[in-house]
Amino acid sequence: MTVYRMTLRTLSPLHIGDGDELKQDFDFVTHGSRTYRINEDALLQAKESLLIPDRSGRYPLPGALLTTDADFEKSEFFRYILRGTPRSQMTDARVRSFLK
Repeated sequence: MTVYRMTLRTLSPLHIGDGDELKQDFDFVTHGSRTYRINEDALLQAKESLLIPDRSGRYPLPGALLTTDADFEKSEFFRYILRGTPRSQMTDARVRSFLK
């Protein structure tokens, strides 16, 4: 078997899908003109007092715990922040995840 040693240089940023889908208000939220990828562990730990089930026994989604503009300034609540928002404005919008 022949083995070649190569160096590749991309001409633009490269994004590779990982097969996952991110769900709005669970994995990400939009605020202003940005999309915020939620760090669920940090957010749920900080907002533990708001985790109260409603009459049907459902707990609020992580995105519903971000109640003030100050919450969006706390970098520990987010894995990363992207400029822009998804095209879909549906309640159950989904975005395909990728490696960057």
